[in-house]
Amino acid sequence: MKLNISILFLLINILFAQDRTYLFYATPSGSGEGWEISSENSFSQKFPITSYPLNEDYMLERIHIYYILEGASANIQIKIRQDNNGSPGETLDGASWDITLQGHGGGLSGIEEYIFYTTSDCVLLEEDNYYWISLNSTDENSQIKWAHTSGSYYNYSISHDSGENWSPSETGFGGAGKISGEAVYYAPEINYNTYENGDVNLDGGLNVLDVVALSSFILGNIEFNAEQIEIGDFNQDGGNNILDVVGLVNEILNPTILNWTLQDINPNSNSYSQMIGPPIYLAEDKITGYYFGKAG
Repeated sequence: MKLNISILFLLINILFAQDRTYLFYATPSGSGEGWEISSENSFSQKFPITSYPLNEDYMLERIHIYYILEGASANIQIKIRQDNNGSPGETLDGASWDITLQGHGGGLSGIEEYIFYTTSDCVLLEEDNYYWISLNSTDENSQIKWAHTSGSYYNYSISHDSGENWSPSETGFGGAGKISGEAVYYAPEINYNTYENGDVNLDGGLNVLDVVALSSFILGNIEFNAEQIEIGDFNQDGGNNILDVVGLVNEILNPTILNWTLQDINPNSNSYSQMIGPPIYLAEDKITGYYFGKAG
């Protein structure tokens, strides 16, 4: 029963989470205007983590930044910060990245796009919280414009000391970009008061003690209460008999597992491009759990 419930939750989660979840999505205005990022000016803007069905918390996955280069290249620091009473707060653990921006021919507007992945940094963004993404220059020679958003309804804050202090939050044009995340799936908690089929001694697991008790009940040597009789019907045929004992023994000797293999598409994985799944990892005694991600 618990296995079936877990599978149901997993399938529902996958159903609702087929597309990458954009936690922040703001297209550039195309005007060529933007917020100055230099040794004297840093910019931060606010974004929410909103709950979706079955998706509560998110692991930060990818960040896009739209910028206009003011020189040959620029060294920029990007951070995700906590919200501190409506202002940018402390940087989240692992949520600071030093990047080098270069020009690639951004067209008439000069707008370029920089994309980087953050999955290996394990930055957790919790539901119903606000966060800030901030940009600052790491040296005096690096300067860009963070391209304006097409809308002017974003909360932002400016710093003139590399993010040590921030101005009061204002509403207006933000910095264009995208922030995506992978929804965190929390398996349902095991309730040991809800026993699975075959656990007739109600100890929360299937073992030889259940076989002995079920066999004794079928032979008439002991009595079961109504709950135990229902749980003892392992094959769900409406009664307790030797077939239930056989099924229970088989389950104990060869526990049911999800038998599938999928190609590993994570380029940072040791098994990249290989077919992986329970049969492989169980055979190597390496499995503790599975993470289901999305691609595309």
